[in-house]
Amino acid sequence: MKQFVSRWGCLFIGMSSVAFGIAMTTRAGLGTTPLSSSPYTVTFFTPLTLGAASIGLNVFFFALLWAVMGKRFQFTRNLLQVPIVLLFGFLIDFFMWALAAVPPGPYAAKIAQNLLGNAFLALGVVFQGASCAVTLPGDGFVIEASKRFGISLGRMKAIFDWSLVAIACVLGLIFLGRIEGVREGTVISALTTGIFVRLWAKCPVFPKLVKFNRLK
Repeated sequence: MKQFVSRWGCLFIGMSSVAFGIAMTTRAGLGTTPLSSSPYTVTFFTPLTLGAASIGLNVFFFALLWAVMGKRFQFTRNLLQVPIVLLFGFLIDFFMWALAAVPPGPYAAKIAQNLLGNAFLALGVVFQGASCAVTLPGDGFVIEASKRFGISLGRMKAIFDWSLVAIACVLGLIFLGRIEGVREGTVISALTTGIFVRLWAKCPVFPKLVKFNRLK
């Protein structure tokens, strides 16, 4: 029972932290994170919220994960990702709503907010990893694609993120006639999130959580 609470508690904290980080980075007004770039661009030419567009993107990732895993895909097990994705989308919209009341500051404050958002996002990534529970479809696809194509996880993650940024740029040019939602903050996020992940991972509590949550 303690392990169950620990696993799903870590997952919820991780998802909440990632969603808060995405919302904080987006509300800074300097673009959004690479992962959210495509959904955020979609919000400019559809009635969808960022959370709803993120849910749609994760459904697409679910299909990609199925394609990459092939016969190894365990449909019943991976169906657990569906409520996780729905909750994740709700959390993004909740924090976007909560942070809407924060007035935009000067440029230096926006940079600081962007960096803080990336720190929260990275903390969430580490918590999700420590949960040893269900991963979001996007993360699952990166892991499985890395194994399938023999590409290092870090490199596969970089390819994945920048592909989403490229898609966001193309969508913006096609439907808006301009690039929207991809700015210097997106580049800062791409460059700093991995650094923050490595820094958070050095905290002694996370190896202990991983060891406990992996116990059978």
